Amino acid sequence: MPHSKNRFVLIAVALGLLFPVVHRTLLSQSLDDTVKSVAREGVQAYLQKIRPGSEMRYGFTDRAEFRSVAVGSPMRIYSIPTDSLREEIRSDRRYLIDMGEWKVPVMIGDETRAMLTVAKVGGSLKVVELSGAQLAHEIDEFSRRHPAERKGFLRLYQAHCDFLILTGTGGTAERGDLYPLGSAMTSFSRQHLQDGKPYSFRALLPVIRQKYRDDHLFHGKTGR
Repeated sequence: MPHSKNRFVLIAVALGLLFPVVHRTLLSQSLDDTVKSVAREGVQAYLQKIRPGSEMRYGFTDRAEFRSVAVGSPMRIYSIPTDSLREEIRSDRRYLIDMGEWKVPVMIGDETRAMLTVAKVGGSLKVVELSGAQLAHEIDEFSRRHPAERKGFLRLYQAHCDFLILTGTGGTAERGDLYPLGSAMTSFSRQHLQDGKPYSFRALLPVIRQKYRDDHLFHGKTGR
């Protein structure tokens, strides 16, 4: 009987630890589905804004390809409040903030051709931007190498660059692997980041802070 009671307690504790992870994953999946639906409804209107003759800049050979596009899994955008980088880094502080924006791949088959940005505007989700082929090509390469990982972005507005965040199922962005994209390799050229190397957020944070100090990038309160 005591063994049965102990087993019951262990199962209850395990379920108690598991429930928040499952709940967070389900909520995130529901929001991702909504963002994807918004992107699907808005993609054609944004494709039609591409000037005739500029299709290649957005990853398309001609306008006929617009009819074949689909949208992929949304990637949440995070940033770091610049005020938090003025102070010494603390291990007990959370630095990433959710910007209420997502990058959504525009795809033909399994190939990413362009990227939409979906954002909360006036309480509603809307498509607000269509990015060109360069970023889409980078994301396509990472998606082929890491098909199972969940993806997000760390956007450093003052430094004008992005890092790709890869996390496992139920993982948080701060515990994910961060890869510098082309814009980050350019912006952080003096910091000698390695292309294709994964960085933990805690390892990257002092490098970001030092760049902001060296380049006098401290302005704004929300990372913008």
